Amino acid sequence: MYYIRKEFIHFWTISEYCLFLLNEIKSHAYEHRKNYVYSAGILNLLWESWNKFWRTLWLAYMIGGIDMDKNKILPLYPQVDEYQAIYRVLYLLGKKNTPAGKIVASYQEPRWGDINIMHKLSQTLRNPGPGNKILNAFSVLGNSPKHLQIVRNAAIHLDRDGITKVKYIASCYRISISKIKYPTDLLFSQDLATGKIVFRNWIDELVAFLQLI
Repeated sequence: MYYIRKEFIHFWTISEYCLFLLNEIKSHAYEHRKNYVYSAGILNLLWESWNKFWRTLWLAYMIGGIDMDKNKILPLYPQVDEYQAIYRVLYLLGKKNTPAGKIVASYQEPRWGDINIMHKLSQTLRNPGPGNKILNAFSVLGNSPKHLQIVRNAAIHLDRDGITKVKYIASCYRISISKIKYPTDLLFSQDLATGKIVFRNWIDELVAFLQLI
């Protein structure tokens, strides 16, 4: 049984904890590399929690669970287990040729929190399923999930390509490209649209989005 509301509360709790830790880093003004190491770990924690929420949501609707309002969900595929359901997700995403099968390990799972995967599954599982509500919520969602993923990936897999992608999205924030030595430097700049510190703005937007579904 998959509990969407419970997973939302867990994500909200992790988000607040990440905010606390990032504010600690900001207030202590650590040496640059130390700042990067700490903030990369925090950002990864947030990203993994975001992915776990979406994994729980889709599996709840596919094989059974409880929704955000504590109502029991009538599963779309009650006859399959978790590994079979994830294989079917891969089929819906166009990554398998048949819906029948099962994955053998977690490394085969999709990137649940990826905005493109969220959107494609929402379009596929519209009725029955949560897709329509999620697609409507997308209208108020900005770049937070996409930018979170870009910065997280660049921070964890530190290479030139990752830094290039971070610099590409820097125009959305109040920071000079020349000031970006590590991907996580972006977290402590300001969002141009809201004036908030980036990590605060991302979390506020992600939590507000989930509350709409």
